[in-house]
Amino acid sequence: MRKRRVAVHEVLVDGQTIAPCVVEMVCPQFGSCPSKNQQPSEDGIVLDGEVVAYYPLTEELAMTEWLGGTIKIVPSSKGDVLLAIWDGNK
Repeated sequence: MRKRRVAVHEVLVDGQTIAPCVVEMVCPQFGSCPSKNQQPSEDGIVLDGEVVAYYPLTEELAMTEWLGGTIKIVPSSKGDVLLAIWDGNK
């Protein structure tokens, strides 16, 4: 498994906003996390991987990719994992 940590201007989750915010995702296979594998949806781009953590960005973190914009954290269609949908604004 591979971890991916991204930072954005704000995260929308469960009716609250966290700004700025870090989102950590676990990717199912090594190499499946890169930006080229992001899938479009009507709300934005679904980032690869399952959301395992999100928290306020309070200091610079090593190995963190700055995406900017907004991420919505939503349950998958099966409701078994959380997904990150990025609006694509940098």
